[in-house]
Amino acid sequence: MNNYSLQAEVGESARITLDPNQFGELEMMSALMIVKESEKDPVWGIGVGGSIPSYPVLHNGILYFGACDKKFYALKAETGEELWRFETHGPVSVGSWPSLEGNTVYFCSYDGNLYAVDARTGSEIWRFRTNDKLASSVAIGNDALYFGSHDGNLYALTKEGRLLWKFKTQGPVSSCPVFYKNRIYFGSRDRNFYCLDKNGGIVWKFAAQSEIIERCCVSESRVYFGSGDKNLYCLDSETGRLLWKFRSNGPMSTTPVLHENMLYFCSYDGNLYAVSSRDGNLLWKFSSNDLMLSPSGVVGGRICAGSCDCNIYALDARTGKLLWKFETKAPVASVPFASEKAVFAGSWDCNMYAINADNGNLLWKFQTSMSTMAPIEAELPEGKKVSEAVWQEPEREKKKEEIEEVDITDYGTFSGTYISPEKSDYITGQKKGKYK
Repeated sequence: MNNYSLQAEVGESARITLDPNQFGELEMMSALMIVKESEKDPVWGIGVGGSIPSYPVLHNGILYFGACDKKFYALKAETGEELWRFETHGPVSVGSWPSLEGNTVYFCSYDGNLYAVDARTGSEIWRFRTNDKLASSVAIGNDALYFGSHDGNLYALTKEGRLLWKFKTQGPVSSCPVFYKNRIYFGSRDRNFYCLDKNGGIVWKFAAQSEIIERCCVSESRVYFGSGDKNLYCLDSETGRLLWKFRSNGPMSTTPVLHENMLYFCSYDGNLYAVSSRDGNLLWKFSSNDLMLSPSGVVGGRICAGSCDCNIYALDARTGKLLWKFETKAPVASVPFASEKAVFAGSWDCNMYAINADNGNLLWKFQTSMSTMAPIEAELPEGKKVSEAVWQEPEREKKKEEIEEVDITDYGTFSGTYISPEKSDYITGQKKGKYK
């Protein structure tokens, strides 16, 4: 029988240690509650397990995403069948998403490498190593690649993987840069938001009151970004001048989504907000039972978001009315990707889900190579408190065959068979009807 213990100390540190098979969800919730009560934005550390903290990306009928099992996956979006997997030496695309151009997919790993892989075959083209783990996405512009590292640098590479330049900040750069009109916009954990020219020269910087860890949104002459200081900022993209800010009741570790003069974003206070992009006035807000992560784009009048209450929510983008919700077995750490017919989202329960966008019914699910959830560590600013989740069991690979049959309205019946690792370790099956 496995040993487990639970400790939660308010003071210099808080440590939570549990057996993942019996207490995985409780462990996650305990760690997140400590972070929520602190009202500060944490520095997350994530270990090895099957959980999916990567944002999925759909391209040409193929779904790409990384997982904490050190692997990057390519699946058929229609059926969930695995096409290929690529193995690194650390959790992949943590809090970020892959970038594609032509037949190349770019993604980052906690092993400190940016990888360029053939999107059709999964074969490595090249890799570039930094001095610390990577939790950033890659921006592509001006025939170059831009990404941040926890070593405090923003890097610019050629598409062949050669270093062009790097820009040093005073904190880890997990914020995903945005390339817009020959400028690069990004935030750092040093509490500054930066605007650089295409050669890495600083144009301006704006000082927030806390860390900036997520991607900004740039449109026309404005840039929008959230901060751990509970504010969403709107700046003039040319000068960095503050135009307005919106304050919530919790840190805003969120990527804003802009659609038809409405700006959508989430806060650690458990709300998804919609405000006017012109002046920041609140239009509506939707509350879940726990922390919500960044929303998807608006597709078909819907906007979707994952929550640490284990649900994926679909809302009417104009009114915030709940259309449907889909429950997983653990917090939803992956920001959903929504198409006209399907919503794709990864969960901490080690599964990638495809959900009918119209009614919230399951189309298919795919389990990563490990069924043990990844451990997490949340270190709060100024070193005031540490919340750590440590698994007691070694890594376990999937062993037995599981068969799932799901009746889906308007889509017929899909039978998904899970094959053991000794065979092919992916979901296959005969499906009547297609999601697109």
